[in-house]
Amino acid sequence: SSGINAEYGHYFKQINLSQMSLILLSSVVLLSTVNAGVITINDENREIVLHGEWFIKAYAPWCGACKSIAKSWVELGKWSEGREYNIGEIDITQGYSLSNELLVSKIPTLYHVKNGEFRVYRAGSRDVDSWKRFLENNEWERIDPLSWYRKPG
Repeated sequence: SSGINAEYGHYFKQINLSQMSLILLSSVVLLSTVNAGVITINDENREIVLHGEWFIKAYAPWCGACKSIAKSWVELGKWSEGREYNIGEIDITQGYSLSNELLVSKIPTLYHVKNGEFRVYRAGSRDVDSWKRFLENNEWERIDPLSWYRKPG
């Protein structure tokens, strides 16, 4: 009856701020919608893309070109499980603030993100093997990051 702080307080004192941030970030990822390794990014969880390495597809559900790569994107998501790459997707009809900040002007648009640095994938090939090579061989390093005004933050 002395309360939770008296009984468990010593555990909470041992958690520092960086550990708390990691716990909160992990909670957001766990609460995100995940479909076969593809994480749905929206206005509520958009901060997760600022940490780690991501390959993100901006799409609309009605877009024919987006539908044509949907199965390949899921295959890439399955391949990425257990690797350092996060595969995500933004439905631009739902994730308004992020797609507006990125100035998405055509769909699908693919973005590589590493620790908050956004780059547009323009390699032309839109198949799983090309995407894997792009990630595994760090081909994204040859692309200039987006201008500061197009970087979410």
